[in-house]
This record gives sequence, structure tokens and C-alpha cells, in this order.
Amino acid sequence: MLGLRNSTRTVLWFATFTALTTSIAAAAVAADLSSPEATLADYIESLRKGDVNGVLERYEGITKFHLPQPIPIQRYSTVKKVIFTSTEVADWNAKGIVPPAKIGDVELQVSERINDKEYMFSYNFRNMSGSWKIIAHSAWGVD
Repeated sequence: MLGLRNSTRTVLWFATFTALTTSIAAAAVAADLSSPEATLADYIESLRKGDVNGVLERYEGITKFHLPQPIPIQRYSTVKKVIFTSTEVADWNAKGIVPPAKIGDVELQVSERINDKEYMFSYNFRNMSGSWKIIAHSAWGVD
């Protein structure tokens, strides 16, 4: 870069910096939505990092998520997996829960250890054009 004018050096530096940060950012936020379990793993990692954009990328139908700090999830495990048939859809929809369930939706019942306490959560997923997205979640018996 010797012999180049300052304005040319600045443009080259900016172009290099922009390309580098764009590729790093793309790699950092590339979500694996290939299955409910993969989406959940990415979602949990986003919570651990305090990455609101990562959380939003794994959800369908929300544009805001309150995450003031990373959540110290020490571990998690899926306790039960339910693939919705007409029976589960009818039960879910009879309760008036939004969004309404559809055949093929998946519920993962998950145990999470946070700050040395065990919590249970349900996460509901829907396949949207080949990407599994969280459509609803709930905590069990949290005070």
C-alpha cells in the first residue's frame, strides 16, 4: 500500500474490514434449523450468549424478545418429544392457545439447569419450508 494516496488506503482498508466483519457475522449467526433439536440447541446457545438476534432468528412470529443479559444455562436435556397428530392438535386448539397447532408440529419437553436449579420448559416447533422454528414456549411451575 506504499505509494497509494491516503484516501485510496482508507477505501481499501474499509472494504477489507467490511468484508471481514460481514463474513464473521454471517458465520456467527448462521442458524441450524434442520430439526427441532438443532433449533433448540442454537436457541439455548443464543440465550447463553445473550444474543437477542440469535433468539429471534429461531422464532416464528415475534419481533421482540426481552433478554437483558446472558442466561447461565448449565445444561439441558429433552425429556419427551411429541409429534402432533390430530389428537394433540385437537387438545391444544381446544384450549385456545395461540398459535393454533397443526399436524406435524413438534413439542420438546426440556429440563434446563440454570444457576444450579432445575426447570422444565415446553418448546413447540413448526417446519416452515424446511426450517424448524419455535412457535411457542412455556415454563412449568415457575414462581
